[in-house]
Amino acid sequence: KDARTVIGRGRVGCFVDDPAIAEFHAVIVYLPIGETYGFCLYTDQSAPTRLNGQSPEPAAKLQSGDRIAVGDTELVFLEVPIERGGEA
Repeated sequence: KDARTVIGRGRVGCFVDDPAIAEFHAVIVYLPIGETYGFCLYTDQSAPTRLNGQSPEPAAKLQSGDRIAVGDTELVFLEVPIERGGEA
């Protein structure tokens, strides 16, 4: 199953207290990309979003360090690997 995080002002996974953004502004989805998995940013044309200062493609692939601007707020996307198994 694809993992999703909604960015917005409503009851979402990534709440942003910014009156300039929509209740459900954009979605980050972890899904298959070719033979691997990756993160993509999906946006709604009625809710302006910028990716690294540009208008993103409809399903823009994200890289760690990308800057996502929603309303008057800028978020930084960081991909942090999770170690599985073993002991710390």
